Amino acid sequence: MKTRILLSAGLVAGALLGCGQTSGGANPFVAATPDAAGLTLETSGTDESLVAAGATSPLALTEAVATGATTCAPYQDLCNIHRVISGLNGFTEELLDQVQALAALPPTVVSPTEELFGPVNLPATNPVATFRLTVVEETPMAAAAATPEGTFRWKLEGKPLGAPDTSYAILAAGVMHRAPTDLVHRGHGVIGVDLDALTALNPAPVTSASPFGDAAGKLLIGYRHTGVAKSVVYFLSNFTPDQATQPALADAYVAGWKDALGEARVRIASVGEYVPPATGTTDAGKELIEARARWLPGVGGRALVAVAGGDVPSYGVDFFLGVSCYDKAEAQLYRGWFGCKLGMGCTLVPGMPAGWDVGAPTACLAGTELPYDDATPPPAPATDATTNASPPQGAPTGMGAADAPPAGMAAVAF
Repeated sequence: MKTRILLSAGLVAGALLGCGQTSGGANPFVAATPDAAGLTLETSGTDESLVAAGATSPLALTEAVATGATTCAPYQDLCNIHRVISGLNGFTEELLDQVQALAALPPTVVSPTEELFGPVNLPATNPVATFRLTVVEETPMAAAAATPEGTFRWKLEGKPLGAPDTSYAILAAGVMHRAPTDLVHRGHGVIGVDLDALTALNPAPVTSASPFGDAAGKLLIGYRHTGVAKSVVYFLSNFTPDQATQPALADAYVAGWKDALGEARVRIASVGEYVPPATGTTDAGKELIEARARWLPGVGGRALVAVAGGDVPSYGVDFFLGVSCYDKAEAQLYRGWFGCKLGMGCTLVPGMPAGWDVGAPTACLAGTELPYDDATPPPAPATDATTNASPPQGAPTGMGAADAPPAGMAAVAF
């Protein structure tokens, strides 16, 4: 299996310019590049990066972005959502660490409206490709203007060693809108990541610990920051993490936000095999899975998983619904697995194995409510993931929703 090219650890370690600081005297071109901390999603109030995640999960997207070896039982909703988020964050961090590593270098081309970082052959020992980062100021920030935001574009390109400049391919690109008061690497905008271009650039064999693997597809991202609060939406288009072992391509949405006080919410929609056909029936295809989680630091949280389509109707229901809640240490307080019929409500599925139904809903902590539960279930999930793109329950107080992900790489390339 081919693996992804990594920049040197030394460069990455030096790339933390101005994190958490206002723009001030920071290089405005560097300040307009995204970093991983501003785009990683969270399900328990802390960053989740390359957290272990391994065996088959009831959430189809988990397998799409998982790394490591920790397993979750099918009924452990929060654990499985963790695995999805941590795997996706691994992809994001890997790419954006490369952007920040290049941005930490002295620019090789400087003009009033553009800076170029690189080209540089990497890794430093036995380099395998040449990289460069370009940042362009399209509209300058104006502190005294009615609309003080500036607009910046950036792109990360790579080419094989020794190839002409016409061989550069865009690996990732984005647009960031920033105001003078925004923190470094913060604003609102969109990003496209071309996993197909990364795979094509990679010579074989290459040995590294990259989580990209032999991935394919596009990561299309929209985001918005207000201070330390963030709202992010991911669309995974024609995506697979490993073309050798998972050749089927799929679409999925993952959205979430975290406010200034640490409350975090996520929403996931994807298509995959969740339930087998009922006895005596044939496989009717994959199911649509929608998952949601809410977390309040120091208190606890709740998780919900709804499954529809595919083989679900063979069980005589319109969709299955899993509802669970947790204390501040993520210990499960309550878990119920329901079968739901539209217009007729939800009832506990009888005869479920141990672990699927635990405790009582009265054990759930006040203030952690989701908009849905077994008494007021959501409508059946839509028939495809694209209709589930909106961020969960809006955005943090005091900020708008994340920008919509770009339609494709063409929308961000330049």
